[in-house]
Amino acid sequence: MIRIVIVDSQEEHRQKLCSILNCQDDFEIIGIGKDGYDAVRLVDRNRPDVILLDIDLSYADSIKTAALIKSRSPSAAIIVFSDVDDYRHILRAFYSGVSCYLSRKTAPDFLFQSIRTVCRGGNLLAPEFAAGTTRAFSVLADYVLTYKSDPSQRRETSCLPQNVSHTELRVIGCVGKGLTNREIAEQLKLREGTVRNYISSLLQKTGLRDRTQLAIFSIEHGF
Repeated sequence: MIRIVIVDSQEEHRQKLCSILNCQDDFEIIGIGKDGYDAVRLVDRNRPDVILLDIDLSYADSIKTAALIKSRSPSAAIIVFSDVDDYRHILRAFYSGVSCYLSRKTAPDFLFQSIRTVCRGGNLLAPEFAAGTTRAFSVLADYVLTYKSDPSQRRETSCLPQNVSHTELRVIGCVGKGLTNREIAEQLKLREGTVRNYISSLLQKTGLRDRTQLAIFSIEHGF
């Protein structure tokens, strides 16, 4: 039997989840809450196998709540629901200990599969979010495979030069998202050649070697 806690800020969502999950013989709902405080209290008291966590909880940031839950109950698997298709939120969720990131519109069968998968130690990302995170994972993979394994390629990037302009900051953010020069130009209403010049200037100002290092810089510093 898979023991489940549901935490969602909206009563309608809580009731819907209860109704859907109760039809599965191997699921048991052992706690229902509405905010981050309920989540921590229910996990401490009931020690569930899985927590279904709304990412827009009132009174507490749900990603911080997820990290707190994992620190107090490492064996519990956390599934979050969100309509935010932003790779930074998704990566932050998984980094905080979340096992599965789903849309609120996830079909019941996929939800059932997800619960059983995380209980076996697996991880899942809803297909509708996959495209938005592919580029970020590519950048991070390059970072892990190249810079983490070869210390000679690393460079400390703890501070941003004071002479970086507002537009250059926006360019850094776009590079971190994995956008091409053409895509950056379209988004910022610039010429493609101007974008290339900005990137060259940024590499010179930051002392970074190439576009990949600039993308890593962007992600590490939240641009």
